[in-house]
Amino acid sequence: MSQSQAEPHGSVQQQSWHMAAAHWCPYICGDDEYPGIAVEYIRTLLGTEQIQLTVTILPWTRAIRMTEKGRFDGLLTAVPEEAPTFIFTGQQSGDYQMCFYRRKGDSARYIQIEDLSDLRLGVIQDYGYGEPLDSYIADHKNSASVVSVAHENSLSSLAEMLRLKRIDLLIEDPNVVAFNLTSAAQDSMAQAGCLSANPFYTAFSPAVVASAQRQQVLDRLLAKPESKAIYQQILRKYRQRQPQSNPSQSR
Repeated sequence: MSQSQAEPHGSVQQQSWHMAAAHWCPYICGDDEYPGIAVEYIRTLLGTEQIQLTVTILPWTRAIRMTEKGRFDGLLTAVPEEAPTFIFTGQQSGDYQMCFYRRKGDSARYIQIEDLSDLRLGVIQDYGYGEPLDSYIADHKNSASVVSVAHENSLSSLAEMLRLKRIDLLIEDPNVVAFNLTSAAQDSMAQAGCLSANPFYTAFSPAVVASAQRQQVLDRLLAKPESKAIYQQILRKYRQRQPQSNPSQSR
């Protein structure tokens, strides 16, 4: 049981919020120097209210299920399609854009959803990519058209499957690809089209009593005009970082 379930509403701003997340660098990294864009952003905002933020990184499916049961106070980043029973902030916590990657030299491309009909797409299980792709994945999840992976090194596994021609496309945010994959892996791929950019939010557990009040606190902080400047400053820090020498896990 989350500690917050046993504490009165009035103590919300004196609590440490314990959020679950998946490894999704550069947004969520679990590194002391680079904990992640979303981690630094939300932690900075909460710090102005003397609220401590603790983040536990888990495989994405497990993070959702444990938080839904109240083992954690919420999911640091999510979209409603991933956790429809959760209490979401109305203000976004950031944004991302999903792009398709093919083997360099291949002709696969994405302009519209019909372009995927003869291709094998590699995805991360239970991940929300946005529409129309989420509906396409749901309709083809038991077919050879969609190959799902679900473990701590999902992105590097998909990149290796692409190299070995086990899939024709993978999809991921370009910031995630640039931050996590080796230069060799990136050099072997080429972008094949992108979806529209999408916001992500912070989602609070439906099983935690304080969730509604916490959602209001964070929405108020996210809505402050100075918050956008804070986010951009943190974003610049991560964009200036050189790619890692080894692949890292991704949600």
